[in-house]
Amino acid sequence: MQDEGKIEALLRGVILWDQSPPRAGKNHGLQVMVRCECGKVRAVNLDEIRRRGASGLCQSCQRTDSVKSRPARPTQVGRCVVLWDEPFERHGSQRQYHVRVRCECGEKRLIHPGDLRHPRFTGLCRTCRAREHYATLNTKKGPENRNFKGFKRIDKRGGYVHIAVFPDDEFYGMAPRRVGLGCRYVLEHRLVMARHLGRPLESWEQVHHKDRDKTNNALENLEILDGATHSSVTAMQAEIGRLKDELHRLRGALGVPHPPPE
Repeated sequence: MQDEGKIEALLRGVILWDQSPPRAGKNHGLQVMVRCECGKVRAVNLDEIRRRGASGLCQSCQRTDSVKSRPARPTQVGRCVVLWDEPFERHGSQRQYHVRVRCECGEKRLIHPGDLRHPRFTGLCRTCRAREHYATLNTKKGPENRNFKGFKRIDKRGGYVHIAVFPDDEFYGMAPRRVGLGCRYVLEHRLVMARHLGRPLESWEQVHHKDRDKTNNALENLEILDGATHSSVTAMQAEIGRLKDELHRLRGALGVPHPPPE
């Protein structure tokens, strides 16, 4: 009974030894009934009382004590003001209590009190955070932008070379429209042919590579064809290339020497 009296002295309630607690699960351990200062009776784990020194208060009284112990005036935390004088509100899927804070811009929002202890907590609202984030980005265009990859680039899908043109260029309209960019990229082989002719190319005019090398954009390697002719020539060249590869494979299988390259 000395242990029982010691446990009672640690509580702000009364242990009701004469009342048996309800049946608990296997993992709950030994429980006793405790009456809070407000008169509410509940079951408390005896090992938890010995280990942590439980106060014996019910959840309602614990919440009332936390509200009474909070600062009476708003306090500055990070870059926001915590409005302790306003009532707590339940928020979220678990219906936990949240406190209201006021951002620098004046917007109020609810946050969990545990977030105030986070070392990276600033208290800014979503709009202010986004404004500061975009202010740090590099919004310069052209060579002054740190992400600028040069005036020439190769398309990874088609293998064509693209050249940058600016609004003051007469061939600026040949490039596809892109919102928010000062320069646009046009296919180099079309740009070479357009500058040779001195006019922008029409949409139906196709520029064909004679040697099928998409990176060889020399003027002598280019010719203008209409859409139907360009499709036929491209298909014919592809078939010739396939037949050459097949002939090369058969010569190697039969041991026939290959002819010298042209």
